[in-house]
Amino acid sequence: MRNRRPLYTIASAFLLTSLLSGCAVQNSIDSPDGVQAPPATDPSQARTDLHSQLDEVQELVGGEWTNSDETGPIECALDGGSGVTFTGFRLTNDSAGETGLEEISALSEEMGFEITTQNDVGPYKRVIATSPTDPGNVLIFGVAENAMSLWGQGTCAEGDLLEWIHKTRDELEESREE
Repeated sequence: MRNRRPLYTIASAFLLTSLLSGCAVQNSIDSPDGVQAPPATDPSQARTDLHSQLDEVQELVGGEWTNSDETGPIECALDGGSGVTFTGFRLTNDSAGETGLEEISALSEEMGFEITTQNDVGPYKRVIATSPTDPGNVLIFGVAENAMSLWGQGTCAEGDLLEWIHKTRDELEESREE
């Protein structure tokens, strides 16, 4: 059985450095040039798109991942009002090293993201992929010598947060009954 302690220690360090380095959630769909991007069809589509993006990254670099995607929605800023988005967080004790960083950068660019890399974040080296039309739509891939992490936030979509809280709660209850 694998020792999960290093995984969670590194994950905690990753989350803390993400917040301290300014990679915290920015919820807006204003692009740097001021052009508004159309919101996702609905929060359900935003969630599906995010999980698909995270799945693609996992498949590309391989490894045995623990998925801790948030099932509950969070509020985000949308054209002067509020919308709904989702987040996902995944960890593994496997590592793809420098090759993984290069592969993730290329994949993220193919997905339409703008790429930033950081090599000075504790034990991690990171690729930060940000949507040019929705700065809140971000994927952050971190790789260390013996672990990788993947965090993402989907697009901000039109929707009522309270309504989506109820919808996701109902979905969770239905999946438990099955």
